[in-house]
Amino acid sequence: MQGAISFTFDDGYRGAFEFGGAELEAAGLKGTFYIFTDTSAIYDGELASTSLVREYKDKGHEIASHTTNHSNLGFLTASGNVDSLTQVLSGSVEELNERYNQYTSSMSIPFGSFRYETLGYISQYFYSARSSQFGFNLATPYDFYALKSWPILSTTSPAYVDNLLSMAETYGTYLPLMYHDLLDEPFDEDSLIYTYSRALFSETVQYALNRNLWIDTYERIYKYIRERNALKIFHLESGEMDSQPGHFSFEADDALEDSIFNVELTLKVYLPASWTEDTVTVGPEGEMNYMKVQQDTLGSYIHYNCLPQTGVSINVYDGKWIGTGLTDRFSLPAEVKLVAAPNPFHHETLIRVSESSNADAFLIVRDIHGRIVREIMAHTDKTYRLSREGLSPGIYIVQLVHSGKSKASLKLMVL
Repeated sequence: MQGAISFTFDDGYRGAFEFGGAELEAAGLKGTFYIFTDTSAIYDGELASTSLVREYKDKGHEIASHTTNHSNLGFLTASGNVDSLTQVLSGSVEELNERYNQYTSSMSIPFGSFRYETLGYISQYFYSARSSQFGFNLATPYDFYALKSWPILSTTSPAYVDNLLSMAETYGTYLPLMYHDLLDEPFDEDSLIYTYSRALFSETVQYALNRNLWIDTYERIYKYIRERNALKIFHLESGEMDSQPGHFSFEADDALEDSIFNVELTLKVYLPASWTEDTVTVGPEGEMNYMKVQQDTLGSYIHYNCLPQTGVSINVYDGKWIGTGLTDRFSLPAEVKLVAAPNPFHHETLIRVSESSNADAFLIVRDIHGRIVREIMAHTDKTYRLSREGLSPGIYIVQLVHSGKSKASLKLMVL
């Protein structure tokens, strides 16, 4: 199982968006921001404006619930105040959905305070909740309404976080990292224990990029895990496809609501040894896609991404049914990598792509504030040439972009 992490931010501080969100954007990553909708509830720091939150929502970051007013759900449950409990949950969903034109499916439990009965109320309005209990989550977590996380405090070093990332990578667990406010200037670490330095956060992001981890929003990862755990695969014994020699069909269904649980799973389909990438095609309802055949100790196989949906069959052509199962990873690791030499550099560096680039692929160079400072077209099929002309000394993030999406990223240092 490939490990996975999420960068999550509680309370909706402006610094979390302006600094944390900017660092994630520069690295081609997305985060999750838990906000409360009653802004009079803030007790310190400065909250992000609605326009700033909407800006990051439109960029693909997850905006999730922290109740309407940062309520202590455990206290409300223990005191029997069910009306207030349901109001701070349902009201948050309604306001977030209307304000940001979205469907809010997850939340963070304020103060990490809950009782067992609390989770039942949460499940009426959300599909998952992140708690502040320290720990990792296995691929089969105990409770999707109290997933564990790891709070990051002002004194937490990036090296310490990297140790956590190493454990998530080694043991294939899911680790949401929990931040609050971020500042881009010196501050008193003893009094602002839930505030983190932007520079340290940037360093942590680079540690994460150097790990073989799936880094995504809380929503996408919890949905993937729930789909994965619930998935059932059915070989279709009859039908038009099976009536033709050399064809087979199957359905993959998780029995979850398709409109909500819409994250692709990666299936691992085993094939006869004689099949090659020139003869294997896979497609739902007749849609044809040539697939690359790979090998492991069990034989030949293909990876195929699909949405598990009732009644949608996946047809494999030119072969016979052998077996289908989930791949043993959260998601396929990126096949494209960027390597620069020299790095750091004084005058010029060559950036190489691990595989042939598409003709319209190009590089974007961003400074540490996320601003685009250079766009570079390919020098050769796999090589891009970057001159330091016009670049000040410092750290830069290079992204390989194709079809509007970041395919790989690299940290560069200009001396």
